[in-house]
Amino acid sequence: MKFFVEGGEEVGSPHVGEYVKAHRDELTADACIWETGGKNEADHFQVIAGLKGIVSFDLHVKTADADIHSSLAAYIDNAAWRLVRALSSLTDEQNHILIDGFYDDIEPLDMASQAAIDEMDFDADAIRKTYGLKRPFTSADPKRAVVTAPTLTINGLSAGYEGEGLKTIIPKEALAKLDCRLLPGQDPRRIASLIQAQLDKNGYSDVHLHYNLGEDAFHSDLNDPHLKLAKSVAEEVYGTGQVRFVPMMPGGGPAKHFVDALNLPVILIGVNYAGSGPHAPNENIRLHDYQQGVDYLIQLLNAYARPSVN
Repeated sequence: MKFFVEGGEEVGSPHVGEYVKAHRDELTADACIWETGGKNEADHFQVIAGLKGIVSFDLHVKTADADIHSSLAAYIDNAAWRLVRALSSLTDEQNHILIDGFYDDIEPLDMASQAAIDEMDFDADAIRKTYGLKRPFTSADPKRAVVTAPTLTINGLSAGYEGEGLKTIIPKEALAKLDCRLLPGQDPRRIASLIQAQLDKNGYSDVHLHYNLGEDAFHSDLNDPHLKLAKSVAEEVYGTGQVRFVPMMPGGGPAKHFVDALNLPVILIGVNYAGSGPHAPNENIRLHDYQQGVDYLIQLLNAYARPSVN
């Protein structure tokens, strides 16, 4: 058994790739267990075979050297309006991404992954309740979209005066933080360059993209014996019919470095549940899930130790 622990996941794990390549011989293994995931909204345990990729970036526009009194808005441009119009030019009202070449390199999922998606749970009412959603889903097939659809998301917007009271100004500059969740075949830096090219094409060459981080998507073969064993052991711990295969989860991470350098399957398992609230206040897990997870990991490692696995 070999353990790999690193603390830079939230900033894109910038050194993992070079480390794995440099220590390929020491890290050689039959399979990799990646700590993430858990139970879905139906409380079914998930054995996950992949992660979406990500590119995170900022968009910035500056229209003046200083904030200007809003009485002059009749003829002076506004950085905030400039930015939101640039942003709105990148998607349509159905959330289809309007960036030339954005979808070109996506690799199709295999039949096993397509079948796993069909068997996945999706409790729409539970999801609405968990997040307190006030608007309809943006996809007609959200279960499939969470695995097979890339995204373009505005994470935050900042411009002008945002404090208490009034300050009637025309903002001199505006900033947006965004990310795209990517699929296998989509290169983060290429996607960033396509977005800047699209802004230029749409007449917003003064809106500048700053690349923050990127990670590649990956998915392991669901027919790999290590993945199949992970599912069968999970059914012993969590119960028959209480386990689901998931081809890719929508989150990201540096797992593809291990896939590429070591040529091994990656199995993602964890102790979260649908109400864990990742990246939100009061992020949490349940003690029972933690206890089950410990039991499952013990049994899975024992099962992997048997010669018949390989």
